[in-house]
Amino acid sequence: MADNNSELQAKLRELDHELEEGDITQKGYEKRRTILLSQYLGSEQQEQLQSQLRLANPSSEESGSRSASLAALSGPPQPPTLELPQDEAPYSAPSRNNNNGGSTQYMAYPPSQVGRFQQKQLGLRTNSLERRASYGSETFIPRPGTPETYPYSRDGTMVGSNFAFNPDTQGGYDGAYGSPGGEGISRQSTMLEAHQGYFSDFTGQQMDDNRDSYGGPSRYSSGDAFSPTAAIPPPMMTQGDLPGGIIESMLPLEPRDLPFDVYDPHNPNILMSKFDNIGAVLRHRGRVQPRQPAFWVLDSKGKETASITWEKVASRAEKVAKVIRDKSNLYRGDRVALVYRDTEIIEFAVALLGCFIAGVVAVPINSVDDYQKLNLLLTTTQAHLALTTDNNLKAFHRDISQNRLKWPSGVEWWKTNEFGSYHPKKHDETPPLQVPEVAYIEFSRAPTGDLRGVVLSHRTIMHQMACISAIITTIPTGGSSDTFNTSLRDKNGNFIASPPRSSPTEVILSYLDPRESAGLILGVLYAVYGGHTTVWMEAQTVETPGLYAHLITKYKTTIMVADYPGLKRAAYNYQTDPMATRNFKKNMDPNFASVKMCLIDTLTVDTEFHEILGDRWLRPMRNPRANELIAPMLCLPEHGGMIVSVRDWLGGEERMGCPLSMEEEEQSDEDEKVEDIATNGYSSLIGGGITKKTNQKKSRTELTEILLDKEALKMNEIVVVAMGEEARKRANEPGTMRVGAFGYPIPDATLAVVDPETSLLCSPYTVGEIWIDSPSLSGGFWQLQKHTETIFHARPYRFVEGSPTPQLLELEFLRTGLLGCIVEGKIFVLGLYEDRIRQRVEWVEHGVFEAEHRYFFVQHLVTSIMKTVPKIYDW
Repeated sequence: MADNNSELQAKLRELDHELEEGDITQKGYEKRRTILLSQYLGSEQQEQLQSQLRLANPSSEESGSRSASLAALSGPPQPPTLELPQDEAPYSAPSRNNNNGGSTQYMAYPPSQVGRFQQKQLGLRTNSLERRASYGSETFIPRPGTPETYPYSRDGTMVGSNFAFNPDTQGGYDGAYGSPGGEGISRQSTMLEAHQGYFSDFTGQQMDDNRDSYGGPSRYSSGDAFSPTAAIPPPMMTQGDLPGGIIESMLPLEPRDLPFDVYDPHNPNILMSKFDNIGAVLRHRGRVQPRQPAFWVLDSKGKETASITWEKVASRAEKVAKVIRDKSNLYRGDRVALVYRDTEIIEFAVALLGCFIAGVVAVPINSVDDYQKLNLLLTTTQAHLALTTDNNLKAFHRDISQNRLKWPSGVEWWKTNEFGSYHPKKHDETPPLQVPEVAYIEFSRAPTGDLRGVVLSHRTIMHQMACISAIITTIPTGGSSDTFNTSLRDKNGNFIASPPRSSPTEVILSYLDPRESAGLILGVLYAVYGGHTTVWMEAQTVETPGLYAHLITKYKTTIMVADYPGLKRAAYNYQTDPMATRNFKKNMDPNFASVKMCLIDTLTVDTEFHEILGDRWLRPMRNPRANELIAPMLCLPEHGGMIVSVRDWLGGEERMGCPLSMEEEEQSDEDEKVEDIATNGYSSLIGGGITKKTNQKKSRTELTEILLDKEALKMNEIVVVAMGEEARKRANEPGTMRVGAFGYPIPDATLAVVDPETSLLCSPYTVGEIWIDSPSLSGGFWQLQKHTETIFHARPYRFVEGSPTPQLLELEFLRTGLLGCIVEGKIFVLGLYEDRIRQRVEWVEHGVFEAEHRYFFVQHLVTSIMKTVPKIYDW
């Protein structure tokens, strides 16, 4: 660094000292150093910086940045190689080497934050799009554009196959959509034009023709001057425009590390980082746990309708993959639609995992009866193969005939329930896994009605599975009198004490949709990753008094995956008629002692219901940890259902770089006052001198609750009236709002609170939009490049002392669209951006016209209505 900048040198030395002492993680060190360089580096210092950087080693550990992790999934850039047609060399490309070694390899290997900053300052790469495009990818290679190169026709491959249905070759259907060889949308025309947008950072070209289908401008509009995607820097501000506390801004929270490597729950000698994708884990499950149940399916009355073991799941998935490889003209990275109903979870899981093994990209479609949406998704993703069941195909025939609809053109339909199992011959070896970067594309609607597909990569899945597994593993299972957690592990992943006696197999009871969001992540992917058993039931099951409690008891559930409406129905039914639950089944009393955690998929925390759920339903059902197992789970339904925050016992929160207790802040202020009194000579030793008030340390794993001042909240300010037990006692005070926390951000996540209108970092205790960056998050939308750049790779600004211009941080975040704040390092969400009402208030005071904006949240208005109107307990 420049010798004349002594202040920067001092701060860098202090930062190096913190890293050496272990007070900060490597990722936190990189991010803090980047911020320091952003503040002090000027244009006149670039020449000197460049000469000295040649002497230093800019490389560091992986930063975990989501923006580069998905672009660099295949490792360093490789020279382009053309893929041959399948009939000439099917899947002959060499697989990537797995140099995992003995360390956790769920992280990507992008350039570090400091490295990216230095590259920009030195002029090596100045465009983020060029930077991401520089990473090679053997999967995203444009294909030749001549019909002679690839025989796209399926003639002769599917003729006579009883599991396949091609509407284009059937009589009785009009060909308004065009045949495969016609001028309309066809296999040949779309696949030959795939080079137009074949995975350009998972986005392709901006689809101007279908822009109305995706919706227009939303909360992520880039029209503001401070937008991350603005081509020009923010305008200079005059001295009069600078507010008083301009320097005060809350820096992004530094990421926590996973404290240990994740091992197979069924074999502590197998490191889970040895598996690159879920397909490899499934093969492992089929070998080592062949007879263990993988999925149970229950109907609305709790009756078992289907079940399957891991050996059968692996065998059927291999069969689906083999048929896709042998009997289709699909290439690695092509999209395959999965059209199943929520009750067909086994068929869906088999098809999904079969796509993973075959190396194609799955597109789950959960709107089976919405033919307009189905046709749109098939066209958007260029999916020319759809997997479904015989019953669904018959229903499609009936509905299309009755409503005089048209089949999507160029799409072949396969019935996976007729595939059977894979039985390899003695000399046949299991084909190697050669998966593309992308695992599946999940489409969902934003609150504005926009339909967008989020791209999920295999590495994204594996990293999130590692985080979830670590969280579940460290749940304390002993009673409240225990003083040591037997689930704690050392840095190598070994148990510090004797391992817990409980079974390594978790029983996951869920009624969420298994085809999307948290239902897919926890009910299917996590079950495969940990070798656990998923018991799935229909959502209507919770409406029968006592049935939900009976199923929890019957299957000895350890992990409950639910939402507030279902839990409220079950808990309130018990309050109305307790004996209906207790006497639901003769000789079987309800017993929830096996439950470790109740994961609640939600965007806002209902703290008042937690008291009823824990004290009036879980505890009477014989669970001594009733209040400890309640875990609201902050997921992002618009962005693939990815988990952002949930209660955990992993620790490491002291490294996030924020005060973990408001008492610590008050205590530091008191210490400064005491020091001032001592230096002025006004202290007294009478009565023992000055004594400090000691407070009992709160548990950092509890669900924090705060009581906020409503008037301050209208001005986007957070004024904490009370916390914890005091907040519960004073919850009914007028002019207050009770809000609950989710927990700390998941491991390896960097979180910031940003003003959504200006992209400026918010001050502490200010309402702003939650921005987050993590390897567990997706890299972008499917074929929406502009939205991807704006939403998934947003960059915030911050003011620095002495500069009227806000400076851009070299960090990229995902804009969640959730408004909230950070208190004691935990995430508090007040609602969606679209759920906030902005009221303009105008008045005249002393002859001067005044105006201000006041903010209200729909969630808070609903809460007030529920408290006022009798016999309303849900909405």
